[in-house]
Amino acid sequence: MIVDVHNHIWSGKRFHHTDPQTVEMLIERMDKSGIEHAVCFSRPNQIDNDYVARAAKAYPDRITGFVVINPWAPDAVQELERGFADLDLRGLKLHPTLNGFPVDAHQIVDPLFDICDAYDYPVLSHAMGDHAWLAPSRFEEMAQAFPDVDIIMAHSGFLLAHDIMVRAAGRNDNLYLGTSVSSAFDVKMAVEEIGPEKVLMGTDTPWGYYEMELLKMELAVPDPRDRELVMGGNALRLLGGEL
Repeated sequence: MIVDVHNHIWSGKRFHHTDPQTVEMLIERMDKSGIEHAVCFSRPNQIDNDYVARAAKAYPDRITGFVVINPWAPDAVQELERGFADLDLRGLKLHPTLNGFPVDAHQIVDPLFDICDAYDYPVLSHAMGDHAWLAPSRFEEMAQAFPDVDIIMAHSGFLLAHDIMVRAAGRNDNLYLGTSVSSAFDVKMAVEEIGPEKVLMGTDTPWGYYEMELLKMELAVPDPRDRELVMGGNALRLLGGEL
């Protein structure tokens, strides 16, 4: 099964000159490209967990929803609990730079990780290499503080911190790399250095294109067995094996 772990869906107003990507639009793009399942969440600066939950309920075989949380929000803990317990969403999405916090801001982030730990659900966080709040050492700090919580580092530190994030993922069993934005060379290096089990395909739609991500996987991971892990097997394992 081909599983893409990084997709945004929303309805309503445009964002950065991008039309809304409704779940129906995403399903059409998935069908066109052969993507069988997608992990989806709302935009971190227009949070709508209820829309994502409705999308996952409407397309249970195609969509797994994650809760987007701004840890500064007064109801952050309650909203994450509601997302897991009432909305049946299966993971947490964080965006430290847009919401203004270091990823290892323990006072506001730890309560969220505690809940993910209790539910055995993963965390996917924006992890570009362009901000001190997203330093690989900060992700390593969270991985070691919560060894039973799987953390997917979206974008894998591209551009400036990729090598360091690869090494951090190699040192910590619960740190993983997402491929969106990363170059084919970076993905190839990561797979060769720390193994295909630590890399997950993510396209970051609607800004990324499945066709390009699939070609990148073909070029970067030539071994079919390794590519099967990167393009779905690892995601299935982290999501509990049932989609």
